[in-house]
Amino acid sequence: ERVEAVVAAVNQARERQESLDMEAKRTAEQRLAVAALESRSGELDQEIVRAQNMLRSVRNTRIKLQAQLQADTQQATLRLRQREDKLHARMSEAGNDIRAERDEQKHLRGKLERLELALQKANADVVALLKKRREKMEKMHDKLTNVDDSPIKAEYRRGPPRLWEG
Repeated sequence: ERVEAVVAAVNQARERQESLDMEAKRTAEQRLAVAALESRSGELDQEIVRAQNMLRSVRNTRIKLQAQLQADTQQATLRLRQREDKLHARMSEAGNDIRAERDEQKHLRGKLERLELALQKANADVVALLKKRREKMEKMHDKLTNVDDSPIKAEYRRGPPRLWEG
């Protein structure tokens, strides 16, 4: 009975040892799995850090490009507005020049019309004056020719013929 008890104890110890060996083997496998998972977790952490760095770099680049684009747009817009302002100023100046030129032409037309009227009046006055003088000269001629013994009549006959006639 003692032998049986010892054999049973040895068998029990063997089973326990096998159980412990199995448990140790499972623990070792789990440790290997945990180590593999930790290694993979470290790799993933590194990939996450690289991805975050890349994302940060891309974000910074995008922000810089947006800022540069906005600055370029503002500068182009400013230049465009300056050109537009210059163009408006030149157009306004040209409009003012055109208005001044029209006003000057209107003034000169009025002056020309007044001069033409004055010239017409002067011509009419000259014609009227010449007509009056002619009539006066004809009257004087008629008087002179009607007087018989006038010394002026003799002088008049010796002079050139009537130049003022027709």
